[in-house]
Amino acid sequence: MTKSPRLASICLALIMTFTMAAHSAMAADLPVDPEADFVSEDVCAQPGYLSTIAKRFQRYDPAYYQTGLSIVHFGHARTTRYEPETETFLIPRLYCQVPAVMSDGRERTVFYLIEYGVGFSSIGDNLEFCISGLDRWHVYGSHCHSVR
Repeated sequence: MTKSPRLASICLALIMTFTMAAHSAMAADLPVDPEADFVSEDVCAQPGYLSTIAKRFQRYDPAYYQTGLSIVHFGHARTTRYEPETETFLIPRLYCQVPAVMSDGRERTVFYLIEYGVGFSSIGDNLEFCISGLDRWHVYGSHCHSVR
């Protein structure tokens, strides 16, 4: 019985170590030059971000959007603005937009915001998105203003 608490402590220490290492790796992989206020253009086009948008839209459409649509294809994603971490704003933010072809054949602009290091328990990134013309309740402001 005395080995169980010790084993649990070792497992917890390993989990914390790997979690912190993964978080550090994500931050190190971010192609940002903190001295230049510059972000590589292809950060917005990373497949993980775009697939997250498509999956979340499909999951939330029946309850929130109620359009019956899905995202069929993304066009060329681009960075619209980058806010680096400063003494005043502690969370670096990257603003992006990408055209998306919807299942009805219409192209709509998807505006999205990536906040670095503010995922669950401060691990990973937070992604917020708004599809032009589909935010009926203006959760992201008029014309997706807060994620532009």
